[in-house]
Amino acid sequence: MKKAFSITVSTQPNTNLSIAKDISLVKVGLVYADNVKLASPGVSMIASLDKMSEMSEKYQAYFYREMMRQSDETLFHLMDRYYKILSKRVLSKQEIALRKKYRQGFVITKPKVEEIANKIIYDSGFEQIKNIIENGVLELETYTPNDGNYFEQVLNEFMESVTSSALEGNTYPLYDQHVSKLIGSFFGMGLIKNYRSTTEKMKHTGFTADTMQRLPCFEKATIGEVLDIRKELNRELIRFRSAMFKYSKNINNEQWSDDFLYEVERLYREEVEPAVLEIEEQCESNIYLKELSYRVATSKLTVPSLFGMAVSPTAEFIGLTETMIATVLSISTEAVKTYKDYRDKASTINGNQMFFYYQAGKILQK
Repeated sequence: MKKAFSITVSTQPNTNLSIAKDISLVKVGLVYADNVKLASPGVSMIASLDKMSEMSEKYQAYFYREMMRQSDETLFHLMDRYYKILSKRVLSKQEIALRKKYRQGFVITKPKVEEIANKIIYDSGFEQIKNIIENGVLELETYTPNDGNYFEQVLNEFMESVTSSALEGNTYPLYDQHVSKLIGSFFGMGLIKNYRSTTEKMKHTGFTADTMQRLPCFEKATIGEVLDIRKELNRELIRFRSAMFKYSKNINNEQWSDDFLYEVERLYREEVEPAVLEIEEQCESNIYLKELSYRVATSKLTVPSLFGMAVSPTAEFIGLTETMIATVLSISTEAVKTYKDYRDKASTINGNQMFFYYQAGKILQK
């Protein structure tokens, strides 16, 4: 059984809770890997907000308290008192009365808190990846602190996750710039062992992400469009991965180095861009199929009843044998030879390691 190619995307949270950076790297993972996991404190928190109505009353009070920690001091203290009451197993008569009072206040306050939460969810762009998380296409790492400072605990869990993904042998880490520099500092201080395999994997995914994000319209592509590309070009992807491994071996600097982006740029200009241009030129010179399609369309010829269907002037011709082509179109032996030359050249183009990248760009431009 073929081993799946897995990527773990890790991103540092930002202050405005936008997950645009997460979505961009997730799209790279979805189009390039077999399995994708996202480790992101920001996305995890927003996913928790989205599921808050399903949480227990105690956890809701805790989570909303933490949401208000930096934004609304009055609501923070109200939620804090309510959470502490709910955390007690045995309540005095006075505390039972307080719980009732706080619960009434919570019911009154909750719509305002939910309004803030819904705005955060909408502004973040979470809806773009919500479905693929629920459908299991994207695995989201979750953090579930239940006491103390939510953000401090989440960051601690995230740090453990990042260091683990750097050392795991069954996944390729895809880090944003901040996380890669963090890993580099851990290596430099000796907090985690700097294995060659880890740095090689980071170079590979870093170069691949930069290359994919250069595709026309990749930034604007929806998750659905990215998944369609992956489905359509699944076979071609294997050769493309091989090319990315070959190219990334020529990168000398680690991903957290200031010179890494320069090397990636140089490698793209030296290797990727010329390879894509060569495919473009080969496709433009290989015009036989266009001529064949035009002849069929203008002559309105159809396949005899033996085949039971009309000939479509599309790339479906490729699967037809030379004898069938000659029978259908009543063309000469020389024309069949011309078609064979076209088919052989088309096969060569499709077999190019960079054909996946070239064709993905064409699909995105449609």
